[in-house]
Amino acid sequence: MAVHKATSTGATSRVAEIRNIMDRSRHPALLIVDAISSLGAMDLRHDEWGIDVTIAGSQKGLMMPAGMSFNEVSEKALRANETGRMPRAYWDWQATRYPRSC
Repeated sequence: MAVHKATSTGATSRVAEIRNIMDRSRHPALLIVDAISSLGAMDLRHDEWGIDVTIAGSQKGLMMPAGMSFNEVSEKALRANETGRMPRAYWDWQATRYPRSC
């Protein structure tokens, strides 16, 4: 997990480099990125940087009223979600996922 941009300090993580290190080491973990304060305010490339899950909200980088949250989810993360057995409430994308044809 990585925070793309910290709200309080403005520090930015180099997400593409994190993915590169994970890939070089052949680590199977998902790359999950908190983009709540960066989405809409700075460059974020979910697919190009190999992010598996981007977590975002409406209230900071998008400068909209609070209360809306959303995820961008890679195929790798969806496969992990289908086979994972841990109980979950917020991370069960199967029930809310749009069909591929949309």
